[in-house]
Amino acid sequence: MGQIKNELSIDFNIDALNGDFYIPTAHPIRRSDSIMLVTEASVQKLSLVIGAVQRGLSRTRQRWVIYVASDSCEVDDDFALWVYVDHIEMQAKDRARVESLLSFDNSD
Repeated sequence: MGQIKNELSIDFNIDALNGDFYIPTAHPIRRSDSIMLVTEASVQKLSLVIGAVQRGLSRTRQRWVIYVASDSCEVDDDFALWVYVDHIEMQAKDRARVESLLSFDNSD
């Protein structure tokens, strides 16, 4: 998770109390972890989050999956997705929300 935190810190505030996201306690024996997006800014820049996670994952020796979810009273439609080094997956109920965020983010 250290490599992913470094990638995320380029574009986001990683302060534990007032940051754009938080990462629950990592467990060294697992190959999955979570990132919770807690500000509207981090949700609106979802493609940057996914890119940072995938860059971090590309530097690992093992195959990891990172669970990324919105978790904020600022965000109307919470969503969740799983980020792998080469693709993302999500539940059908979240597809429209995630796709709209990705297309909105890429239109800047």
